[in-house]
Amino acid sequence: QPTTGTDGFEWTCSFEKEGRPWWCDIKQDRYDDFDWTVQNGRTPSRNTGPSAAYDEKYYIYIEASNPRRNGDEAVVTLPDLEQTGTHCLSFNYHMYGFHINTLQLLKKEVRGSNQQLWQRSGEQGDYWLQAAVEVELKQGDQLAFRGIRGGEYSGDIALDNLRIHSGGCNTLSGDIPLIYQSQSPAPGSGASSVVTWLGAYVIAFTVMLKHLLL
Repeated sequence: QPTTGTDGFEWTCSFEKEGRPWWCDIKQDRYDDFDWTVQNGRTPSRNTGPSAAYDEKYYIYIEASNPRRNGDEAVVTLPDLEQTGTHCLSFNYHMYGFHINTLQLLKKEVRGSNQQLWQRSGEQGDYWLQAAVEVELKQGDQLAFRGIRGGEYSGDIALDNLRIHSGGCNTLSGDIPLIYQSQSPAPGSGASSVVTWLGAYVIAFTVMLKHLLL
């Protein structure tokens, strides 16, 4: 079971342990179309996917090459948390490629229904972006990511650096973006679009500065 560490997070995952790939007790869904893949370095297909992990060496991604078809879904479920109530999930995502489809964050409720908490669709650029999403969890609720394959092979979607903190996203410190969303922007909402793009530019600048200082 996840426990709170000295960094203040209830659960973290960068997909490696002692230099080896590790799934951090994340489970592949048995009823989707295909699985997420853990990867070190660039994905096999050209012009899609990241060239390296955001944190450490490993990350997970959906491989969009054959035999995958348009609309195929891959779902991973995060481990149960000991605490209920308000939580903040922060994560890095990479959505580069002409045929990028959709990445979703879901809450799988104990009564069996799925609630969509966050979504991105289409190419977002060849860099890691960051998001932080507030969610209310009851006993038995679980968080899951769903990657949806686009029309062709250039649709690899990746995840890295997952972190869960008890409490709201505004209580986080470190490199979490100042701009976050508690839910997906409403379709056609100009204000939400402005916030989304401003957040993307802030995060991209932060990542670029981080690498320049290394």
